[in-house]
Amino acid sequence: MKDKMMIERQNSGVLGPKRLGDFLLPLQVTLLVFSGLLVMQMSRPTTLEASEERNLLASRPRRLRQTPTVIASHIDYKRKRAVIDALQKLYEGSTLDKAYVQELLKDGKQLLSQSDTIYHISLPTIGLEEDAEASKKGITVVGDIHGDFFNMIHLFKINGFPSLGRPYIFNGDFTDRGDQSLQCLLGLLLIKRYCNECIHLHTGNHETWMFYTETLKTQVTEVYDWKTYQLVREVLLQLPLGAIVDGRIFVVHGGIPMNGFNLNDLRHYQRGLDVDDQSKEGYLFRRSVWSDPESDDDDDEKDDDDDDFFTKEQVSTRAAERIARYDFEIDEENDDDRGWYTSATTKGFLEKNGLEYVVRAHQSVSAGFRYHHDGKVLTIHSFPKKATDSGAYLNIYSNDRSMNVEQFAGVKHTSINHQSKLDWRAL
Repeated sequence: MKDKMMIERQNSGVLGPKRLGDFLLPLQVTLLVFSGLLVMQMSRPTTLEASEERNLLASRPRRLRQTPTVIASHIDYKRKRAVIDALQKLYEGSTLDKAYVQELLKDGKQLLSQSDTIYHISLPTIGLEEDAEASKKGITVVGDIHGDFFNMIHLFKINGFPSLGRPYIFNGDFTDRGDQSLQCLLGLLLIKRYCNECIHLHTGNHETWMFYTETLKTQVTEVYDWKTYQLVREVLLQLPLGAIVDGRIFVVHGGIPMNGFNLNDLRHYQRGLDVDDQSKEGYLFRRSVWSDPESDDDDDEKDDDDDDFFTKEQVSTRAAERIARYDFEIDEENDDDRGWYTSATTKGFLEKNGLEYVVRAHQSVSAGFRYHHDGKVLTIHSFPKKATDSGAYLNIYSNDRSMNVEQFAGVKHTSINHQSKLDWRAL
């Protein structure tokens, strides 16, 4: 009878002595383990390091924004692919997301502000000894491209994508005039954020308020908004003026601002000021992006900015008004917005600053390049305006330090299939 009752109780789900023990045993083990862990935690000595570690973990944000850094161009293919994808969208005429563009502009401003106004850059030596492509390593200097995004990509296809072994210097006037100014700016900043030391951007006269308040402003506000335009303006105001390449070549948009000019006069120029700043540094900065080498050649081509912006009478009037405001000595006989420097000025500048050459942009030349002042000044123009014109860029090679001008034929926008995929392996 007892056995029958026991079976019935077990079948009814009521815990008997045996089943109760089966239930309590795992619970006791769990409590013992938990108690042991609690005792261990309470008995752990609280050191300053442990306390700081806990505070650090508690205060660490869930998502950290990575600061753009230099990366090896031959390693991070995924990041390079992301840049190519964004360039492809620009190539197709697509619009990048506004929030993405604004973050890109903020990062670009930060990166540009870290550079000196006139910075030094050495020829790349990465892999020179073991690389079969060592003869192609060096720095490429690009002249005006004036908002021609398709020709900029075409240049990369010809000469190679910017990398640590082949950094590029865009020597001003990469915006304005062309209807792809915004694409050029965003494309260059995309590459710079990917690899800061792979690309360098200089200010040209078309990156100053005289011009960016026109074409570029219209393009930005039509595609995005006023806030985005203000970010674009902040980026342009942080552009460096020039570079000393290989300790011997001064790369600047216009040229030598005045007789007796010393590079130290501009090394600490406060960027972020508009080009009409009336300080001595502002004057030198302005003339550095506007001035041209004087030539005795009657057939020398004028920069088209002359006809587009000021007449001779306007230049003289503006110069007279400005001279009255300066509190430092200037060359009154040769002071205008453009400025002209002679062969003697070039010679004195190079000797005084321990340099050998001046490489500039600013002037339109049909061949894409032109030498001045006994070969000491070189103009590079990378924007073929006409079908018969050539563009050019300068390669300064690492293996022998030679300077080689490379000409190229521009591409017609009408002949481009905007939907064709960029061969990123060739870039």
